[in-house]
Amino acid sequence: MIYKRQLRWHMDVTVNGIRYREALETTDRRVALNLEKKRVAEIQAGKRASKTGRDFARKAFADAVKIYLEERKPHVSARTVQFERERLKPLEAYFGEKSLARIKSEDISAYQRDRLKLVASRTINMEIGVLRRILKKAKVWTVVAEDVRMLPESQRPIARVLNPDQKRLLFQTAASRPEWLVSYCAAVLAVSTTTRGVELKNFRWKDVDLFGKVVSIERSKTDAGHRTIPLNRDALAALARLADRSQALAAFEAEHFVFPACEHGQIDPFHPQKSWRTAWRALV
Repeated sequence: MIYKRQLRWHMDVTVNGIRYREALETTDRRVALNLEKKRVAEIQAGKRASKTGRDFARKAFADAVKIYLEERKPHVSARTVQFERERLKPLEAYFGEKSLARIKSEDISAYQRDRLKLVASRTINMEIGVLRRILKKAKVWTVVAEDVRMLPESQRPIARVLNPDQKRLLFQTAASRPEWLVSYCAAVLAVSTTTRGVELKNFRWKDVDLFGKVVSIERSKTDAGHRTIPLNRDALAALARLADRSQALAAFEAEHFVFPACEHGQIDPFHPQKSWRTAWRALV
């Protein structure tokens, strides 16, 4: 098809599953129709095909991912690149050597069904979001867009604020067992410093100044999240207990994480703990 923009005609055609949108450099509709036919014939013959569309769409999915991530680096934060790389891992495992131009809507639907057996709808929708950006770059998204549907996501329950007595009981329970120590200290720090979960998990001992009574946030969701937070009495007490634990585990160096990873009973102080979910659910 052809369409007019600012008095000049443009074409928007899809050939072999690849979309081409180009200016025809004319104000005459009849000339534009002839130029469109000529351009479609050239594309079908492999002449002057768009490198940003045709060549990229021909690449295997795994190769396209590398190019896509490399091109994203100058335009987005390192955290965004890391996030998209994680979302692309299952997609890369699924589509492998299949070229972008050969990915159909039924392939994406099959991927959604298979992934739904393993992860939540929200995770799958984020993965499809990154896939959409790659297919748009290849100029093939419009071919499948109409038939691709995001999965319905369950609504999170609205949080309920605890009254002082409930809060006191919760923390007393959390402090009642040694195996809940880490979850208890994490909860106290979260309440006392208003830090996000990702910020807590990435606390290193070099960021904590127990004498100065402050902690520095070096990793956050946004650049604005990098800040220094004063520590109140409860936060200091929680960090003191964690310091005793780290010293006992020989994990109290400056570069070690305050909440080190623990796999099969083995402490890894150079990697942060991923979650407190199991212990927290148990104590709640």
